[in-house]
Amino acid sequence: MTGGARDRVRTDGVTLERVSEHAWWAECAGYQTTVVVSGTTALLLDPLSGGRGPRIRDAVRSVLGADVTAIAYSHAHRDHAGDAAELVGAARGEVAVLATRDCAARLPRLRGTVTPSRVLDDGAVVDFHGVAVEACVVGGHTVDSTWFRLPEEGVLQLIDLVHPGQAEFDGFGMASDVGDYRAALRRALEVDWQVLTAGHGLPGTRADVTRVLDYLADLEAAVAAVLEARSPRQFTDAASHNYGRINARLAAVQQDVVAALTPRWGALPGFGDAAPSHVKRMFAHLVWFG
Repeated sequence: MTGGARDRVRTDGVTLERVSEHAWWAECAGYQTTVVVSGTTALLLDPLSGGRGPRIRDAVRSVLGADVTAIAYSHAHRDHAGDAAELVGAARGEVAVLATRDCAARLPRLRGTVTPSRVLDDGAVVDFHGVAVEACVVGGHTVDSTWFRLPEEGVLQLIDLVHPGQAEFDGFGMASDVGDYRAALRRALEVDWQVLTAGHGLPGTRADVTRVLDYLADLEAAVAAVLEARSPRQFTDAASHNYGRINARLAAVQQDVVAALTPRWGALPGFGDAAPSHVKRMFAHLVWFG
């Protein structure tokens, strides 16, 4: 980061923080995105929703003197994409709309989105007025989850997989598969970047991704140990139906695993609320794939 008071501005509920020569981390009402600025033009890497996108657009215009002339979708979830139509409809000129093929295929089911004007192949590099922007489908959160990396700026936008400064969201942010989620995080550490836009939380670093991988390792080891100690036979009489017996075993595993993880991870904001859901996801992962 460049640092310095002049590089962080808050206006009308929007925070803009400069993280490289051409990239600004933008936050509004609990959501984050990256703004790529080149001269008087800007690329918004996620239109967001609930009026956040237009508020960030207005802040970029008033503070940085740049108009949003392009937007890109990271994945087809409405909370990160639903302001697209408003951004395009209220623009002073034409707005380019970018998405990978995987994401574009899933956008029609979302309200407030706009059909991409340019569909990107996986691994494509877009030249935004002299700033290189790489788009890679990495999954982990949704099957179409796409990172946007600015290789010359040292910035990575990877949404909803890491939450710097806090515990991960329930069930690891609805991750469809714990194995794919871990693989996406590992892949992020295989490329060069220094600053992370994660969608929620604080601006992140590589250490935040490593922290989540460390937590996953501890979680997997603890759940595996407790599953061995608490066999299904112990819960045969817990209920008259299989679902009830599974739930009784899960509740016992959650209690034991959260207790085992608390000495190292208990001080992490949100741990007590989120950890039981993490145990549930790892419980299922190990039963299915372990």
